[in-house]
Amino acid sequence: MTEIVDIRTANEPRDVVHRAVYALSEGELVGLPTETGYVAAAHLLRQPAIERLAALADGSRGVLNLRGERELHDYVLSLGPLAERLARRCWPGPVILQFPVATDEGLLRAVPQATRERLIVDGEARFQESSDTVFRDVLKLLPSPLVTTTIDLAERGVAVAAAELAERSAGRIALCVDSGRSRFDQPATVVRIAGDDGEVVREGVVSAQTVSRLTRTMVLFVCTGNTCRSPMAEGLFRKLLVDRLQCSEEELDGRGYMVLSAGLSASSGDPASPESVEAVRSAGVDLTEHASRPLTAQLLRQADHIYTMTRGHRESIVSSHPELAAKTELLSRDGRDISDPIGQSAAAYVSAKEEIEQNVRLLVDEFLGK
Repeated sequence: MTEIVDIRTANEPRDVVHRAVYALSEGELVGLPTETGYVAAAHLLRQPAIERLAALADGSRGVLNLRGERELHDYVLSLGPLAERLARRCWPGPVILQFPVATDEGLLRAVPQATRERLIVDGEARFQESSDTVFRDVLKLLPSPLVTTTIDLAERGVAVAAAELAERSAGRIALCVDSGRSRFDQPATVVRIAGDDGEVVREGVVSAQTVSRLTRTMVLFVCTGNTCRSPMAEGLFRKLLVDRLQCSEEELDGRGYMVLSAGLSASSGDPASPESVEAVRSAGVDLTEHASRPLTAQLLRQADHIYTMTRGHRESIVSSHPELAAKTELLSRDGRDISDPIGQSAAAYVSAKEEIEQNVRLLVDEFLGK
């Protein structure tokens, strides 16, 4: 019979986490909460547990649950840009990524052959990073990822309560950690990635439309307050892309681009300065609906290309996030700073606009070719 332990009422929640870790290390199956329902979990390197997990799930393929995008590179050495982009933007969260893997590369070589056969089906494997706090606390204390599977219920696709999972497992799960009803009552969305193409093979919490939006190349322009230079750069870049691609602004996302701007010291919701609005009006750019956005770690992580107005902006980003150095560069193609026109004359704004536009044109050429 499955033991259900409610972590919410435990005198010491960490003890519950440690019990789950011990059971998994001993080769037991453990029920754990995720944002999309309760799952049965097994230690990746405990082969008998993997076999019991497969039997419990009626042979359904397992999902390798990781601690984050960086760990994904340990198991899959040949990730493409699309797979990396979706991992950055969807994780942690209710999205499972499925793509081709090579069993002779990375840490998958250390996984028992029988386990690889459970994880890899037709040359592809599924990976996820859960956002559930309890799940992450358990995984943090283990030396390797967890293999999980859902147990489908006839009346509903997922078990949203610990008791449902325990009942369906018929005692084959040793311990089930109860943290209350799961956040969602739908399964995780599964996205299959093959090279530069992504296909939603199971639509769950995250819609296919949202997944499509997340696959787009994100270009981010950064200045200080996000009311002058970076909004002008964003608007001009978007306008030039639209002209070159011969599409409307509404169609730009569908052509694979998402263009944003933010400020290192910006508040939320401030309008573009009147001088900036006027400076770009003649270029066919309308900034009247602009609302400033503060630069966040999540926004930096999700961006594919980051362009700053000055060397100081770039240094501020890279000093806090050294891993972003390769994708963070000056907007100016010759390495000069674009000075801040704030508080100066209208002519200073026009001069800044012309300098930004000149460099944005060169940038569009880099993206689309001359």
